[in-house]
Amino acid sequence: MYSPQLVAELAIVDFDVHHDNRTQEVFEKDGRVLYISTHQWPFWPGTGRAEDIGVGNLLNIPLLAGMEGMTYRKTFAEQAIPTLHKHKPQLILASAGFDGHRDDPLADLKLVEQDYQWIGGQLVQIADQHCDGKVISFLEGGNNLKALAASTVSYLKPFI
Repeated sequence: MYSPQLVAELAIVDFDVHHDNRTQEVFEKDGRVLYISTHQWPFWPGTGRAEDIGVGNLLNIPLLAGMEGMTYRKTFAEQAIPTLHKHKPQLILASAGFDGHRDDPLADLKLVEQDYQWIGGQLVQIADQHCDGKVISFLEGGNNLKALAASTVSYLKPFI
């Protein structure tokens, strides 16, 4: 169960293709926790509108079906990265979903392995600058096992 006493300045970066409505619900009133979600919109579960900002600690970035990697990177760089720098987290938790891969049969984003490596690299840079390199990543999913394996390896390369 969530305990406010245990949380310092925390950033949760969720790049799964689905919005995590439960994570948002748990933290939407705790300004010490920044929650950033990139997710295909509209898509299940139908939450994560850009207007959902909590107490100013939520950044929902809805993505249109068909979005390719360079557009994703530009969007992430313009919205998520400055928000992370402003928050100055002491720890980053990454909900690392690889179901936005172009070969995933259940979603319609067009990311590739290099895009996931770029995301990992961005998180490493921010963590090195603000939280002594502390990033914990949780595997969220992917429905094409070859794409999932290759994307996971690519994402982890900047951490090595």
